[in-house]
Amino acid sequence: MDVRTLSFGCEFELLGPETLVQNGSLRIGPYHHGIQVPFLPTGWTAERDGSIRSKPGFTPVEVVSPVLRGPEGLAQVAEVLRILTERGFRTAGVTAGCHIHVGFRRDWPADVLARLVSIVAYCEKGLYAITGTKSRERGIYCGGVRKYGDDKTAKPALDRNRYHLLNLTNLANGTRDTVEFRCFSGTANPTKACAWILACLGLVERALDGKRSPVWSPKPLKGGWKKAGEGASEAERLMGYLAWGAGYAKRRGGKSYWMENDVITQEQARTEFRRLAAKYDAQP
Repeated sequence: MDVRTLSFGCEFELLGPETLVQNGSLRIGPYHHGIQVPFLPTGWTAERDGSIRSKPGFTPVEVVSPVLRGPEGLAQVAEVLRILTERGFRTAGVTAGCHIHVGFRRDWPADVLARLVSIVAYCEKGLYAITGTKSRERGIYCGGVRKYGDDKTAKPALDRNRYHLLNLTNLANGTRDTVEFRCFSGTANPTKACAWILACLGLVERALDGKRSPVWSPKPLKGGWKKAGEGASEAERLMGYLAWGAGYAKRRGGKSYWMENDVITQEQARTEFRRLAAKYDAQP
C-alpha cells in the first residue's frame, strides 16, 4: 500500500463572518448534513457544530472536505484554507478542533488495526505536542489511548466512544471506512493542517507496512533524541517513527513515511512540528 493511494478527509471547526451568512454567500446545513460552500471546490460543505463557541460578528461553522487523495488532495486543502482566510474565516479558540479521517478498509487484516492502535499509543504524547496547545490533551473531546494499557483493552473503548485521540466508531458501526484522528487544534493555517494530514497518513501507512507493534508506553528519550521539553522530545519521537529526516530514514533502510507534494516540504513540516511542540512546552 502506497501512501498516495490512501484516502483522507478533513473537518475544520471555524468561525465564519456573519456578513457571508447575511448576504447568502454561506449557507450552513444541520450537523452531518452540510451544504456546498459556493466559493470552494465541489464537495466542500458547511454544517453546524454545537461545540464551537462564537464571537461577535462571526458564526460557528464546520467546513468539511470531500474524500481526497494524494498530493492533489493535499493541494486542495491548502487552497481551501487560503480562500477561507481571504474570506475572513478565523479559528475558534480552544473550543475548536481539526479532525482528520484516513481511509481504512475493513477487509484489511485485523493485526493492521491493532498495530495502528499501538502506534497511536506509542506516539500519543508527540501527537498532542504538535497541536501547540495542552487544551486538546486536557479536554473531553479527544482523550488519550495509552491509559488503557494495551490494544485489546483500548479497542472496545475506541469502538464505542468517539471522543478519543483515535476514533474507531465509524469502522465499528459500519458508517464509513475511516479512522479519525481527533487530537488536532482548530486552524486555518495550511502549513499546520497539511503537516498534520501527512503525519496521519504516515502512521496508517506504517501500520500497514509493519510486522510488529511498538511498545505501548515508551521510555523517556535519551541522548540526541531528548530535547529541552517533554513535548519537543515526544514530537521528535513521532518524527523519528515516521522517518522524517535523512538520519531517521537511514535507520529504516532509506524509507520515509512521507508523501511528496508541492505544498510543504518535509523540512518545513519538521520545523512546524518543532515550533508547535515548543509552544506546547511553554504552557503551564
